[in-house]
Amino acid sequence: MSTGILVRMVPGYPHGGNIRLILGLRASHCTFFSFLTLLGVHTTLVGIGWVGTLWC
Repeated sequence: MSTGILVRMVPGYPHGGNIRLILGLRASHCTFFSFLTLLGVHTTLVGIGWVGTLWC
């Protein structure tokens, strides 16, 4: 949610390098949380992954 606000704040940044970086990091951590949800047999991992995926 915060990343979307940040991207809107700097739409004219040269070459959009920072925007691509921010979106890439967001995508990677969302994938990580989804992976935790799938991987986590342990309840704690499932909980962290599920909450993280919702937050994305």
